[in-house]
Amino acid sequence: MAQIKTSGADGQADLEVASEGTAGSVFTVLSTNVATSSHSRLNVSASPSAGSTGGNAELSVYSRSQDAVAQIKTSGDGGQADLEVLSEGTAGSVFTVLSTNVATSSHSRLNVSATPSTGSTGGSAELFVYSRSLSAIAQIKTSGVDGQADLEVASEGTSGSALTVLSTNVATSSHSRLNVSASPSTGSTGGDAELFVYSRSQDVVAQIKTSGADGQADLEVASEGTAGSVFTVLSTNVATSSHSRLNVSASPSAGSTGGDAELFVYGGNAELSVYSRSRSQDAVAQIKTSGADGQADFEVASEGTRGSTLTVLSTNAATRSHSRINISASPSHGITGGSAELGVMSRWKNAAVQIDGVSAALDLRSMSYDGAATATVRTYGDLGSTCGVRSYNNLSTSHATVEILADHQQLNSTSSGDAQLLMVSKHQDASGLVAAYGEEATSSLYVGSHGTDGASATVRATKAHPNASARVVFAASGNSTVSGNSTTTVRAAHQDARVTMSAAGAESIARGSLQTAGARSALLTIRSTNSASSSTASVVVAALAPSDDDSTSGDGRLSVSSKHQAARLHLQATGGDSRAHAQVN
Repeated sequence: MAQIKTSGADGQADLEVASEGTAGSVFTVLSTNVATSSHSRLNVSASPSAGSTGGNAELSVYSRSQDAVAQIKTSGDGGQADLEVLSEGTAGSVFTVLSTNVATSSHSRLNVSATPSTGSTGGSAELFVYSRSLSAIAQIKTSGVDGQADLEVASEGTSGSALTVLSTNVATSSHSRLNVSASPSTGSTGGDAELFVYSRSQDVVAQIKTSGADGQADLEVASEGTAGSVFTVLSTNVATSSHSRLNVSASPSAGSTGGDAELFVYGGNAELSVYSRSRSQDAVAQIKTSGADGQADFEVASEGTRGSTLTVLSTNAATRSHSRINISASPSHGITGGSAELGVMSRWKNAAVQIDGVSAALDLRSMSYDGAATATVRTYGDLGSTCGVRSYNNLSTSHATVEILADHQQLNSTSSGDAQLLMVSKHQDASGLVAAYGEEATSSLYVGSHGTDGASATVRATKAHPNASARVVFAASGNSTVSGNSTTTVRAAHQDARVTMSAAGAESIARGSLQTAGARSALLTIRSTNSASSSTASVVVAALAPSDDDSTSGDGRLSVSSKHQAARLHLQATGGDSRAHAQVN
């Protein structure tokens, strides 16, 4: 035993191993005994015999011009090399790896390495930072102008590598957080904040998960800069199975209820792009709910001046490259289901639906027995509403057609509903216009029936007012010199053809007028072309009282008048036994 000791109040005990030669100096603490208790120990201790204060215990390894090396090493099979920096005081403990030289090669480095000298196996390399009651902080920081702070978790083994940010406390404030932040202390510029997850040959998985009863898992891609933000789901492989997919799913592990699955795109220019570069694969976006009371919503909303647009676009030249919006209420089983509705509403401006194409079709179909297919064009504005069916092609086959068809699709069906065209105006005119402007075009309005109840076209005025007339006007109005005929034809192939004019008012008159302003005559012809002797052509002018009162009636008059020429009534019979007969009673 060798002891260097001083008992003086200001005494200092020094042991100096000094060398001024080329071989330097060595201070060795060595144990060569084979006993496991034969320790070799260097104690540097500041331990006063009494009181609670004392000096520092310091171990200084210093080299003025060469390396300073401290090695703690064991070669034993079960040996463990420990370096413990321990403090029981209020100031804690610090383990510092420090470099103060200005050279760019003057690195400061802490190596924690498990590198066996031979073989392919060895122990773990662990860095453990633990605090029992306060924060545990590991900071990797550089203040250099061109400095880069790197934390790399790398594995070349079969078990891979893991970087875990874990919180096990039960407090609601015990958050577990990974911050990747590029936040300069001053100025308005800085570098990017990047999180890079890469796998060369296997899956890349990033999971944000909470198992808490009221927990919420959030992934936010936020930008306050002019370039905005992008969330990209990208697949660059050429395989047809190399799908690119974004799943937004509310799928409870048990039970039949759960939360909503929502995809919310909002902002100045808010964009959702689903793109497939392959010529032969699909780009699919599906919004689906399987909940009994679930509702699947897709909303394109804008509060800005540019409005909002939902575009379904096909740019391929193939004839089967259709562009289609399917609005279908088609239950997987059963014979009932909800309505299929397309609502287009504008609160202050026009509401328009435009369908363009070589053949533009709008098909509203209801397959349910209790269902109805309805198309409503409605406005609350001053300019009213219009439903236009227009054809702008110059071919004679390019028709503009509105078809109202009540046709039961079952074979051998004998019944169906009515086909109705209803035009109602509560306070103004209700008008229907059939017009043709072509040189040889014809305007036709056909009312046909194949049933036993016949066909009927009714013009009726129900208002109790003397000016509320019911009119049918046939006018051939050309230019100032030429126009066509205005013709009314009433024809029955096998039964009577009748024109009835009835006025039931106390002072009303039933009138029929044939008038011409031209050089030709105004002609009323009543003709019978049948060869039977009973097939007469008759004009009956009769003033008949009602059947319950035959005491009085009006005159029965036939008036033939001409202002400047002769007024003639011509009776002619050309048959062999016929006669022309005029009877006045």
